[in-house]
Amino acid sequence: IGMAIEINDYRNFDHDNTGLKIHHVSSASLLKDWINIVNNALFNSKSLDTGLMKKIYQQEQMNLYLGMISKLPVATSLSFQKDDVAGLYMISTMPDYRDHGYGTVITRHTIEQRFKQEARCIILHSSRRAENIYKRIGFREYCRFGVLWLVGKEWRNG
Repeated sequence: IGMAIEINDYRNFDHDNTGLKIHHVSSASLLKDWINIVNNALFNSKSLDTGLMKKIYQQEQMNLYLGMISKLPVATSLSFQKDDVAGLYMISTMPDYRDHGYGTVITRHTIEQRFKQEARCIILHSSRRAENIYKRIGFREYCRFGVLWLVGKEWRNG
């Protein structure tokens, strides 16, 4: 689901009772923790290449955030901004820590940071599971994406 939000549609909230501490990823050790969460929570594998992510996280227009509970990494987000439009990506929470509000807190933090950096509009692609969370924050649906998986040798050689 393609979604977007503008600053006037953002629904702020007064308090965070989750205890999630959010770190801007600025070191190799935080990046390692960030990659581990994304690989486990989103990909169930080791899909993200550490070398590539080291190059990406240091770019000025990129911001990676890592949410921790008692020094235990549990949630991630990535944002990219070009001019006054930002995209949110890799919003994830470790499976054992879902449904406690950590994903919402790190998403709100990322949104607020981008609005402070003069983003006018923020976009993201949502799973069906997260759609209502984003709507409560103020995102609106703009389009739906279909995904076609081609599997099997006959499709690759066809």
